[in-house]
Parts: sequence; structure tokens; C-alpha cells
Amino acid sequence: APYTSESRYNVFKRLNEILVSAGLKPASENCTVYPPDTYVRKVEEWKKAHGLCSRKYVVFHAGSSSEWATKRWPEEYFREVALLFENQGYRSVWTGGPDESGINRRLAEKVGIDASGQLGFLELFVLGRDAEFAITNDSGPMHILAASGIPVFSFFGPTSWVRSHAVGQRNRVLTRGLDCSPCFLKKCPPERDHACMREISPEYVCARIHEDLHEGRRTGRCRGSSRGY
Repeated sequence: APYTSESRYNVFKRLNEILVSAGLKPASENCTVYPPDTYVRKVEEWKKAHGLCSRKYVVFHAGSSSEWATKRWPEEYFREVALLFENQGYRSVWTGGPDESGINRRLAEKVGIDASGQLGFLELFVLGRDAEFAITNDSGPMHILAASGIPVFSFFGPTSWVRSHAVGQRNRVLTRGLDCSPCFLKKCPPERDHACMREISPEYVCARIHEDLHEGRRTGRCRGSSRGY
């Protein structure tokens, strides 16, 4: 069957079904990437310049493509969460490209480091490997950070978390599950007031993250994937 927005399985699972149907071995959800040393050195130099070599840090991706603004958790919520974790000793790093430069600049004026346009995909992967965890919208960087082997907490509202969540991060999806979600709309109707995102409170997010990290330490699963696709 064709893969559509109505599909009930994660893309990774559907792609594996294609491999199996062709008589091939399914792919593992554990990703192995070997970035060239030049990328590793660049990130280490960047971390040193920003005082991150001996600091715990969290990677944030607060943006999305400009045409998918509905995917964005409210900017002020990101700021509040970053401030809460900064007070607990975690440095905040705001990542993204040109579409995120404005939001990242505003956020970094209050808390954290603006890394907009300074790190490509491989550099983001390297940066993610030493992060404590990441908080993202539904985006490409969400998948890259998940591949780096850290916990990734991601927001879903207008798009389908079942279809698009990062591999191995199913239990870290942050969503309200409203009856209008997913709508796949790039502009939210005024009467809805972006409720699918606005009703995910910063307090709830922090509680979910602390619960996950505590469970990881208790079971020895401090990093890497959670259960299932």
C-alpha cells in the first residue's frame, strides 16, 4: 500500500517492510555514523570557544522551516524550559539554520548560546553525542540528534508523531493528542489558537524529562533509544 499521511506506522517500520518484502535484512534502529576527524575537531573547537567542554549542555531546536510555523512549540515556552534547566546546571545551545536565526537570537539574548548557521548536519550529530539530551520540534535536526544516541524529546501537534517520530524515541514524544491533531495544516485556524502546541506546558515538559532521565539512571539506560519504533 502507498505511504500516506493516514499511515499508522512509523516511516522506519514501513521502509523495513519494503526491505523484508524484497528478501533483504531489515535495518537496525541503532545508527552508526563515523564523522570525519575534521568535523569532530571543528565541534571540539566550537565547544571550547563557548565554554562547553566541561559543562553539561542541552541541545535545542526551537524552529522549523518557515512554511511550517505550526510545528513550532511557543518561543516563550522554550525560553522558560531553558531557564529552568540552566538553573540546574545545564547550558542551552540553540541550533538551526537561516529559518531559525531570528528565534534563536531572541532566545539566546535571555539564555544559552546561539549556534544558528554555525553547525551543519554532521557537526550537529557530533555536538549531540556529548549532550545530556535534546528538545526539538518535528524537524530534520530531531532525527539527526536521535541518531547521535541521546534522549530526544520532540513536540508534535499538526503532524503525526506515529508516522514521523525519531527512531527509538517513541516514549519521548510530547503531544496533547487533541481531536484536531494531526491536521497537517501549515496555518492554524484562529479559533483553535494553536492549542495542540500551546497546551503542552513547560512544567509538563520538565516533569517528563526528569522522569525519563531518572528512569534511565535507575535502569542503566541513561542514553540512547527508548523502546520501540
